[in-house]
Amino acid sequence: MRACRFPPKRCGAGRSSAIGRRAVLFGSLWPFAAPAWAKSNAGNPLAAGGTLLIAGPHGGTLEGLATSLLAALERRFPKGTVLRATAVGGFDSVTAANQFDAWVMPDGLTALVVPGSAAIAWLVGAPRVQFDLGRWMPVTAALAPAVLLGSERLAELQPGGRAPVRLALSDFTGPELAGLLGLSLGRVDVTPVVGLRGEAAFAALHRGIVDLLMVQGAKLGPPAELSRYGFKPLLALGVPSGNGGFARAPAYRELPTLSEWHRRWLGTSPTGALARAWGSLVVAAQLIYALVLPQLTPAAMVALWRQCADAAVPDLAAAAPGQAPQLLERSSEAMTLGRFMAAPPEARLALKEWLANRYQWRPS
Repeated sequence: MRACRFPPKRCGAGRSSAIGRRAVLFGSLWPFAAPAWAKSNAGNPLAAGGTLLIAGPHGGTLEGLATSLLAALERRFPKGTVLRATAVGGFDSVTAANQFDAWVMPDGLTALVVPGSAAIAWLVGAPRVQFDLGRWMPVTAALAPAVLLGSERLAELQPGGRAPVRLALSDFTGPELAGLLGLSLGRVDVTPVVGLRGEAAFAALHRGIVDLLMVQGAKLGPPAELSRYGFKPLLALGVPSGNGGFARAPAYRELPTLSEWHRRWLGTSPTGALARAWGSLVVAAQLIYALVLPQLTPAAMVALWRQCADAAVPDLAAAAPGQAPQLLERSSEAMTLGRFMAAPPEARLALKEWLANRYQWRPS
């Protein structure tokens, strides 16, 4: 299969009508066809090759993760499958997501590896977003838990306490938005200090310019190690649980989640459209990547991708400790993550109004 090119030619244009007929046939045979494909190269729909589109730049972090994912998947797909990875667009994941929605044929031969930044842009209503996250079909995903750190003098957050609390914010479309909204829903007066990321955010916390920062992924070490640097892990965002709420991440079981903190100080969990948007942000902020297929992909092809991705989870988990304290989600859990992120229109509208009214910020 040739690499997808965006635009002007629609990805997949020019394929013979036989492929379309074959996709329909595979759909009609599900669930009986998928296990048969794994036994031999005969009838393998990916024998001509499959493509992973990477929503990030060539040489970037996401490409490295996608390469590991590709290698793990190739070992699990039917004999004779060859997968290719293609980085699409620059650092902005929105560009690749737009092209995926607009140009990729839903034949199951092309999947997208996309980070949570695209989901956050969709949630806040960035005008450049032309894709609909709710249309994607998740195959697998990886999360890296996020934790709110404070200086030792900020021992405990509570509504009506020390105000305002200053939170380091890379941007209003950055992952820290989940912490900002979560604290606000807990009735804490939070002032974002915008433009701080990475080492600059740590330095600002050291110098007392900010009181809180959110850390995720490779920069997030064990709580004891963080304490040695003078930082106190206060709260974790939490990871989606099977009951529709958020649970403590296995690597940080000693840290309460923001949901627990809400119940402690408010006696209940926040409800309403804005709270629904916050739940979507919590997932998006911790999403290292999701592997997704287009809507209308034949059911048999979706089943094949998910079956092979589930089989590849042990291989990916073995590689994860060197990258970050990741939680690798199987297909059923990835679908749950997708539902969490796909906030309804009223929730996205509430988020945009909150940003505009509270911080006079609008996406541009």
